[in-house]
This record gives sequence, structure tokens and C-alpha cells, in this order.
Amino acid sequence: TSPAGISLTFFKTLRWKGSPHDQDTERNRMSQSGDNRSVIQLLLAMAGKTEVPTEFYLWSAMSLVAATLQNHVWFQHMAYKGIQPNLYVILVGPSGDGKGHAMAVAEKCAQAAQLGDTGMDLNVFSGRITEQALYDRIECVVQDGEAPYSIPFWLVSEELSVSIRTGEPARGFIKAMTDLWEKHDTTPKGDSTRTGGTTFMWNPCLNWLGGSTMDWLKEVIDFNDVNSGFFARTITIQAQRSFEPIYKPDTSQFDVLMPVLVAKLQTIWNYRGVMTIAPEAETYEEEWYVKKTKRPPTKPFLFPSWRRRLDTVHKLAIILQCAKAIEDDSWSEITLTVSAEAIQMYEEIQAHYGEIIEGIILGKSDKRLERVVAFMQRYRDVTMVKLQQGVSSYGIRKDELNNILLTLIESEQVQKYYNKSVRMVRWIGT
Repeated sequence: TSPAGISLTFFKTLRWKGSPHDQDTERNRMSQSGDNRSVIQLLLAMAGKTEVPTEFYLWSAMSLVAATLQNHVWFQHMAYKGIQPNLYVILVGPSGDGKGHAMAVAEKCAQAAQLGDTGMDLNVFSGRITEQALYDRIECVVQDGEAPYSIPFWLVSEELSVSIRTGEPARGFIKAMTDLWEKHDTTPKGDSTRTGGTTFMWNPCLNWLGGSTMDWLKEVIDFNDVNSGFFARTITIQAQRSFEPIYKPDTSQFDVLMPVLVAKLQTIWNYRGVMTIAPEAETYEEEWYVKKTKRPPTKPFLFPSWRRRLDTVHKLAIILQCAKAIEDDSWSEITLTVSAEAIQMYEEIQAHYGEIIEGIILGKSDKRLERVVAFMQRYRDVTMVKLQQGVSSYGIRKDELNNILLTLIESEQVQKYYNKSVRMVRWIGT
């Protein structure tokens, strides 16, 4: 059960639309701006009443806070492993459902916070990017006697099909992002010269906010991306635009609250150092981790996310705690309320995650089976080698092809046989 008096429903109350928690004394601490709402609550209030799903605004706000924190703060879960608050967030929905609107609000807030002599630089990048360009952006050239430092950046991809395209370029980019998720070591890259120095990646910090349709995910995401844990590292949120038409959206608070939100972002930008967890919050998290979620999920594709559940909760808790923009030393202690909120958020995103992954797997299976059937109907009798070569351009690997052929054999559409020592496949279906 949740701690007494703590409401844990994010999308069915006005909690995240601007109303503060009465239960959390730290949330009710008045800041110099005179507004005790968190950055997330403020952004939702600024977004106003529109047809865009609240979830899209919420997770755009979470990404904004993570991008502001960069790698300035962390939670030391182990002596040799610190957890940083970077996030990969993908908003999933049909075209025109407001993903770009929600991301634009977060981007405008970031731009406003960087105006003037604030010292803030979120290093926002929006546009097309390749795997190599990604590595180029986080490389740092080090001269003798200097400490290496990879500049953190926030990648905002309004439409992933445009930003990282499709096919092999997109798959290569996704693999690179997976590799860079928690790459806190020093990895030499490039050349070392006496005059030019040595190129390194040093503790890179990437935040990613993207939008996509299910069709793009089905086209680009490979089974290996699911099994290797890309989605376990990614917050995937699926939602639909409101069916209740709003002729004139109410966004009257956007300009009014912008200075308040900017001031809070500047407070967050100046946070530095390790974060801790309050003792009562540790007890609550341990109960959830050791007992309530001890049993692994029944669906194998949920294993990678389940194994990372505590790390994910800690990332979310860091962001939620810092989003309050507390202006004294208590900012760095994660409270019981925040831990409970982070756990609830994790459980809610797991529902999105499971639905999206099932859609990708089913869509991939159907589409790849269709590719094999079309190839077999065209050539009728082919060698296994030719069949594998013919369908490999669609991302169908050998093991997947064998499973598809078993399905077609069981349905009496395909036969396997040998022509001397050559393995052959024959189409016998209609």
C-alpha cells in the first residue's frame, strides 16, 4: 500500500495540472518566486486546456528537467555506479495528435531559460542526425594537462522518421543510443597527435525527446532492440488526442507563468552533487523492490525493463525531487512522497511499454511473414541461401526466417527438401 495520505494517480486528478501537494511539506515551501508549484506542474498549467494528451505534456516536462540537470547531480547506488537523471522519452501516437505541440512547449521553456546572462546551456539539437554525427557531438579534444569533458546535449526529434530516418541508418542510431545510455567511462576515439590532442568520450550525458507513430516503430525497431534493452532504457508513452473538440484552446497562462518557470529552471541548473534518499523512502522502495516486484513478468520481452526497475525509479525520483526547485540544502534529499510518485510513474509507463512492444512484435511478425510469402510466390522453388539473401534486406535474420518457414510448413504452404545436398524450399500454397 502507498504511504498514508499520498495520492498516486497522475492522470485522473489535477495534481499534475498545477495544484500543489498538501501532504508534502517540502512541496509547500514557498520559493522566492512566490509560487510553490514544481516545474512540471507549472508547465502543465502553461500548456492549458487543449486537445493534446496530458501525458505528452507531462513527459516533455520530465525531459526538460532532465536536460536541465544534465550530469550535475546523481544518486550513488553503488560505490562504482552513479545513477544520472538522463532520460530517453518517445511519445507514440498517430500523426496530428499533438506530440510536436507538447515538445514545442518544453523547447520554448528551454530557450527562454537560456536568454540573457544566465550561464545556462542545455545544448538543444533538433533536426536530422546520423550515428556518426551523434558521436561527433559528444567527442571532446583534450590537450595535455586538461581534463576531458563531453558536452551534454538534449536531442529533440519531433518526428523520428525525419530525424533519424528509417532502415539501417535508424537501426545504427538506435544501437548507438543504447550504447551511450550509461557510458560513464573514458573511451578513446579517433587519433592522438602531439598538436591536436586526443579525442575522447568522457561521461557523456544524452537526453532524448522524440515523437513517433506506431508504423515507424514497427518498421525500424528490430527484435534485437527489444531483447538488448533499448526499450528498457526508453520511456515510451502512447496516447491519443482528445475526441472532445476545443475550438479555442485556453493557453492564457503560458506567458504569465513563463518567468516563474524560468526562475525555477535556473535554480535547478545550479544544483550540483550527490543526492540521497530519506530513510522512510528507502524503506518504502525496498519493500516494493524486494517483495512486491520480486516475481519476474510473464512476458519475456518485459525482462530487460523489469531488471532495471530500481534504476528507472531512482532516475524518475531525482527528476521529480529536483523539479520542485527548492532553494535550500534540502533539495538533494528524495522524500517518501517523491519515491512513491516515482514508483507509480514506473508502473504506469510499464503499461504503455507492454502495449507498444506487443504491437511492434505482432506488426513485425505479420509484415515479415508477408515478405517471405511474396518472395516464395514469386520464385516458387528456391535454395535456402537465395531465400535468406532475398529477404535479408528487410531485416529478417536467419533464426527469424526459420521460425516463419515453420509457420508456413505447419499451414501446408511450404515444403522443405534437398536437391542432392542443397537445401531447397518450395511454395505449395495457393
